[in-house]
Amino acid sequence: MKFFKRKTGVPPEAWEPILTSLKEALDPIRPDWYKVTLEQISGNLDLIDHAPEPSQVHLEYSDDLDDVLLAMQTFAVIVFTTMEKYIAKPDRDKFAPLLLDILWLDRKGTTISEYLNSYNRLFTDTTGLHMKMARDIQACTFGPGNQFGGILVRPFVEDILQGACIMTATAFGDIKKANSLLPKQTGH
Repeated sequence: MKFFKRKTGVPPEAWEPILTSLKEALDPIRPDWYKVTLEQISGNLDLIDHAPEPSQVHLEYSDDLDDVLLAMQTFAVIVFTTMEKYIAKPDRDKFAPLLLDILWLDRKGTTISEYLNSYNRLFTDTTGLHMKMARDIQACTFGPGNQFGGILVRPFVEDILQGACIMTATAFGDIKKANSLLPKQTGH
């Protein structure tokens, strides 16, 4: 069921259940994304001359890493919601605080806000934005200043952003858009 009309957006009385559904969909994606990403890059660590020693790598999922990934998801949700006009322009100032309240429920918002603000500053520079996101992930896993982790993680940044967009479209009842964002399967 579609909850929105392109010209008027979703009415405010429908926002809370949509955002609650979105939070429930986004929360499990973060640790799952990280697990899959680590599996994909683990074989490549020894291909780089200066790859971090195992003692420098913190591969367990951490609260700091979750903050980075939540900020990335929040950024994607905000941009995608705006681009798809799910919320009417006059309502966006009322929608944003509710979005953050629900997505960041029971979280320390200061760190997440800092990440989100840094991503907003790079909004028009996709390459710089994705590199910044990769460096933030790398700092939580490979240690600050270790650029090799960021290089390995960079190709996977788009996956978590795209996942957030798919979940956003689904939460707003835009299944056609969600399906159009799914990776195309190749039949061999």
